[in-house]
Amino acid sequence: MIVPWVILLAPLVSATVITLFTLRWKGVSSSISIAAVLVSFICSCLIFAHRTVAAAEFTWIDISGALQVPLGLTLDQLSRTMAVLVSAVGAVIHIYSLGYMRDDEGKSRYFAALSLFMFA
Repeated sequence: MIVPWVILLAPLVSATVITLFTLRWKGVSSSISIAAVLVSFICSCLIFAHRTVAAAEFTWIDISGALQVPLGLTLDQLSRTMAVLVSAVGAVIHIYSLGYMRDDEGKSRYFAALSLFMFA
């Protein structure tokens, strides 16, 4: 049940790595961002093939038993379909942006923001 979390977290990790480490190397930032969205797309295709409804949940915030806030994912047919569509469109946008932002000074910042948007 780790594949759905990879779909969600790959763009977030990409945005973090780009923001912290690749401001000088603009070409690396686009490669990291595109790789992350392609990983999300491939994982989305993998979960789309499974026809079972799955759920995963863990306690996100636990304050001495008085307050528990769970965080979880439920994968039904609609959410699997939307994951494939969103990640496919995101991959196309990332690949198009590679050429569009070729000579731009803010290329690293753009791909970090685009990866963060894919996470959202």
